[in-house]
Amino acid sequence: MTVLETERLILRPIAASHEEELRRLHRDPLIVRALWDGRRPTRQHTRERLAAYLADWRQLGIGFWMVYERRDAAPALVGRSGLRPLDGSGIVEFGHCFTAAGSGRGLAVEAGRRVFEHAFLALSLPLLVGLIAPDNTAAIRVADKLGQRFVSLRMHRGRLRRYYETTREEFLRLSPSAVARVADEAPGAASRRRP
Repeated sequence: MTVLETERLILRPIAASHEEELRRLHRDPLIVRALWDGRRPTRQHTRERLAAYLADWRQLGIGFWMVYERRDAAPALVGRSGLRPLDGSGIVEFGHCFTAAGSGRGLAVEAGRRVFEHAFLALSLPLLVGLIAPDNTAAIRVADKLGQRFVSLRMHRGRLRRYYETTREEFLRLSPSAVARVADEAPGAASRRRP
């Protein structure tokens, strides 16, 4: 499991030690409205979600990262962002949620871009999909800024969702600077550049 970083963020793979932080995150009023239909999740719900996230990391090598904003005193939790299998289909879904304090400043897009880089460049995944509630305008804006392509409205687990796709080829075409930066960070890159 890899720690990912950006200029403003540190993304740490979810671990068992994150249970209380995950509980606080999932009880943030903005997240309660966006993900849980206005019902605050219980401690048991948090434990079940955490167990599922940990199983994804263990069994599939993909999962969610807890997203921390770099601050002078100490990094502050602002959200989660990552990858999960889409209902056993073999397709990987990108998902995220950010607190009210972490929203509206481009942090979800910044974290999402780093997760996309990891998915498409480090893991060589061929496709990422996204499922967003039609009234979740903030998540729709993030999807647009990440270059996710709206495909259709679909039912998912009994609820209507906007379905998005991004292929590896689309990402490579839209993000040449990310490809170059990741290539520069790869082991042995410095020795390959020497004359």
